[in-house]
Amino acid sequence: MPISNIDNAQISFWELIKDMRIRIPLLQRDYAQGREDRQAALVRKLFLDALYEALTQAHKAPLRLDFVYGQVENTTLLPLDGQQRLTTLFLLHWYAAAKARVLSIASERLRKFSYQTRRSSRDFCLGLVGYQPILTDIANGKALQTNIEDAAWFQPTWRRDPTVKAMLVMLAAIHDKFQDIPDLFACLTTEPAPVGFHFLNLTDVGLTDDLYLKMNARGKPLTSFEKWKAAFDQLLARHENVHQDFARKMDNEWLDFFWRQYQDAPERLDQAFEDFIDFCTRMLGARQQAGKKKTGEAVVDSFDLYRQVYADEANVRLLEQMLDQLTSIPEMKAADYFGQLFTTQREQAKVQLFGNGKVHLMAELKNADYKVQLLLYALLQYGVRVRPLTAIDDALRDYVRVIRNYLEGRRRRRWWETSFVSDLDADNLSATLADLDALVPVATKNIYDHLATATQPQIDSAWYRLEQEKAQLLRGRPELKEWVHQLEDLTVFRGQLTGFKLAANPTDTHGLVALADKLPELAQAAVAIWSDASNSNLTVRALIAEDDYSFGIGNDRWFFGSASDLYPMLTDDSQKKGFLPQFLQRFADTPGSDASARLQLMIDRWLESATPQTEGWRYYFVRYPAMTSGYSSMLYHWPEDRDYELRCLSKSSLKGFHINPYVRTVIRLLNDSARCSEEGSRDHDREWSPLWLYAVPTMDGEAVDLPFYCEQQGWRLDLDRKESLRLAPELIARFSLTKIEDLQQYWLSDLAGSDRIKTAIQFIDQLYRQPLLMG
Repeated sequence: MPISNIDNAQISFWELIKDMRIRIPLLQRDYAQGREDRQAALVRKLFLDALYEALTQAHKAPLRLDFVYGQVENTTLLPLDGQQRLTTLFLLHWYAAAKARVLSIASERLRKFSYQTRRSSRDFCLGLVGYQPILTDIANGKALQTNIEDAAWFQPTWRRDPTVKAMLVMLAAIHDKFQDIPDLFACLTTEPAPVGFHFLNLTDVGLTDDLYLKMNARGKPLTSFEKWKAAFDQLLARHENVHQDFARKMDNEWLDFFWRQYQDAPERLDQAFEDFIDFCTRMLGARQQAGKKKTGEAVVDSFDLYRQVYADEANVRLLEQMLDQLTSIPEMKAADYFGQLFTTQREQAKVQLFGNGKVHLMAELKNADYKVQLLLYALLQYGVRVRPLTAIDDALRDYVRVIRNYLEGRRRRRWWETSFVSDLDADNLSATLADLDALVPVATKNIYDHLATATQPQIDSAWYRLEQEKAQLLRGRPELKEWVHQLEDLTVFRGQLTGFKLAANPTDTHGLVALADKLPELAQAAVAIWSDASNSNLTVRALIAEDDYSFGIGNDRWFFGSASDLYPMLTDDSQKKGFLPQFLQRFADTPGSDASARLQLMIDRWLESATPQTEGWRYYFVRYPAMTSGYSSMLYHWPEDRDYELRCLSKSSLKGFHINPYVRTVIRLLNDSARCSEEGSRDHDREWSPLWLYAVPTMDGEAVDLPFYCEQQGWRLDLDRKESLRLAPELIARFSLTKIEDLQQYWLSDLAGSDRIKTAIQFIDQLYRQPLLMG
C-alpha cells in the first residue's frame, strides 16, 4: 500500500514495513513488554495469547490492535504511540521467518525496523535480523535466549541495555508459545492478515511534539490500572455487540460512580474499580463452573480467568448488568447506602451483620471474606433479576436477611472442635453461588413467598427447611415477623434458630410453627438475656440449672461455650429438644426488675432444693461463679465418672495451663494471696492441679508449703515431703480426717449434706490456726 494511502487505514505490520522504515525515536521509553516484573509478564502473556488465537483460529475475526500514531518523515515512520506493539510484532515476524528458514528473503524488510533510543538497541536489531538459528534444535524459550546470547555477533555489554534484555525475554516467550504453528510466517504475511492496526499520521493532523507529549503524558509510564484497563478492553473487543457500549460506560457512568466514592482519596479510585470487576469476574467464573467437574488446570493469573469467563458474551452482559446496579444506587456514597441497609448493632429497619463489624460491602473488597463477597453478589443478583437497588424496602431487607442467614448457616464443627467455622471457600464456591441463585425471588419478588410456595426444596439442607418453615409461619402470622427477626439478630443465634424445638414435637418441623403462640414471650426473654453482656456468668449458671447443655469433643473433654458467646451451644443440632424454649419460658415466668435479677432468682430457686448429693457437679457449677470463669472458654478435661477431678483448660489439652475449678473456687473465696494463689496452683503438661498452701505454720515457728488435692473421694492433704510433721489431733477429730495407711496423707471426705467448697475453706482456716506438730 503506498504511503499516501495508509493514513488511518487497517494495515498489517508486514505491509507497513514494505514501503516504510520504522524508527523508534529518542523520546520513547525502553521496550517494556519483555520486562520481568509481574505487570509486564501479565501484559506479555495476554498479548501473545491474543496473537496466538488470531493466528490459529481461522474462523475468528482478525485481531485489531487499535491505533498506531506517528509522524512520517520522507519514508520513515517515527511512532509516538504503538512502540510496544510494533516491537513485539517485529520480534514475532523475525521468529516466524527464522522458523520458516526464509530470513534471507525476509531480512530486507525486517532491517527497516530500528531503535534510535540506544545504539546497542539498534545494533541488536540489525544483528538479530541477520542471524538464522536452527529453532527445531532449541527445546524452549530459555534455550533460545541462551543461544542468541552465545552467538558470535552478540555483544556481552548489550545485556545491560533494558530494551535488549526485554527483547530476549519476549523472544523466549514467543518460542514457547508459537513453536507448534507450522505455517506461522505464511499466516502473518498473507493478506488479509489476521493481525492488524490502524495507522494515524500525526504530521497530517498537525500535532506538534509538545502537544502530543501533553496529550499522552509521555515520559510518564502508564499506571497499572491503565495497563489493566487497556488489556481488559482488548479482551472484550471480540464481542462487537457489547464492546462499544461497555467501553463507553467504563469511561462514564461506572467511572462516575467510583469517583463519587473516592473523590476525597482519588488515588484509591483505580484500584477499587479494578477490584470490583475482579470480584465480579471471580463470581461469574465460579458460577460458570457450577455442576461441572474440575479440570485440574490451575489459573496462571487473573487474566487467564478473564479469558475463560469473557469468552462467553453472556458473561460480558452479566458483568455489565452487575456494574449497572452501582449506578442504580441513589446519588449517595455506597457507604451511606450500605449503612442504611445493614448494621452491626440491632436497629429498626436494618439487617444486622455479624463478624468483622463492617457494613460497607465494597470496602477493601479484594481482602473481604467470603461472607461479605457472597452477600454483595446476592445483592447484585437481586438488582439484576428482581428490581434495581434504587429503593431500600422491606422486600429487599427480608431478602438480604435470608441470605445472611444462609451464609451464617454455612458452617461446620468437627467433633473435636469447640466452635463453628465457615465452610465458605473456593472449593465450594460454585455450589454456593448456585444456592444463592436459587434463592433469588424472580417470580414472587418476595423471598418469604418464594420460600413458602416452593414445592420442591431448592437447597437440600436443614437450614433450607428451617427457612421454609419460617416463611410459612410469617405468611400465616405476619405479626410474628418482628419477633422472629429480633431472635435472628441476637449474636447468640446469628440467624440460626435451630434450638427452638419442642421436647415432644409431633411433626418433623423444627418447632417454630408449634411455638408460634409463645414466640413473642420467648423472643422478649431472649432479647432481655442476651442484649446485656454483663449477664454472661449468670446466664451460664442458669442454663446449667436447667440442664447439662455441654457437648463432648473427645479425649475426656467437655465444652460449655464461653461466657461471652454461647452461639456454638445454642445453635448446635445436637442440643436437646426443648431445652432452649424451656429455659426461656422459665425466665419469662420469673419476676424481677431486670434480666440479672431474674436470672439470679432462677438460680436461687433451683438451689433451694439442690444439694451436692442430689445434683453432684451441677450444684457447684450453679452455686459458685468461679467454677465457670477464669479462662476465655469453658472447656474442661473431665475423666469419666470423676466429677471432682476436673481441669479447666486454657487450651485444648492439658499441655496448656489448667486448674481444677474446685481449687480455683476455694482460692477466690479465701482471697488471701499469702496462703494461696491461682498462678501458683495451676499446672501444665501434667494430670494434677493441687491447691498449694503457702507457709503453713509449724510448732517450731517454721513454715512449709503443702499440696491440697481435690479428688473424687474428697480433699487429700499431702505431708509426705515433710515426714517429721503431723496434724494436730483436734484438727483431725473436728473434720473427721482419715489417714491414708503408711503415708503422711489425710482425706478430708465429703460428709452427708456437706459442701466440699465450704468444708475446704473451713479446714484451711483451721490449719493455719493450729500449727503442724513436730515428730
